[in-house]
Amino acid sequence: MNIVIIEDELMSADDLADILKQIDPSITVCGIFPSVKKATAYLKTAPAVDLIFSDIQLGDGLSFEIFKEVKINTPVIFCTAYDEYALEAFKANGIDYILKPFTTETLSDALQKYRQLKEVFSTNGEPQTLHARREAADHAVRGADIPHCRQTHKEPARASP
Repeated sequence: MNIVIIEDELMSADDLADILKQIDPSITVCGIFPSVKKATAYLKTAPAVDLIFSDIQLGDGLSFEIFKEVKINTPVIFCTAYDEYALEAFKANGIDYILKPFTTETLSDALQKYRQLKEVFSTNGEPQTLHARREAADHAVRGADIPHCRQTHKEPARASP
């Protein structure tokens, strides 16, 4: 998973990157940007990433300015010390709002939320998991694990009179 971190406090950005990599070693931090100006320049020209972690108050303005200037479809997890921006965050592709200081648990929960939303929305709103009941047991099969499916319709068996 490719992510971008928008954070003006270098120590906080490094901690965030380290914890995310501990939670999921497949995470690649494509860049850490300390300002509205640098993040905007990057997002205008770089290929889309999977997820953005963003502080709100940066040295040169609020991160919302980035998302007003650059049209993105990437989900954003806001990590900030201020609770007063929550409503605006969700208007800027926010899928979670973590108050600092963040913990491994809060970041893990946020990543799990991202994965769940990605699964649901990746198939036009339909989950990619098939749930079936057989012999009084429930079974769940991921759609990606089914090489081919076709629908069949059988009338239910009826008792003869």
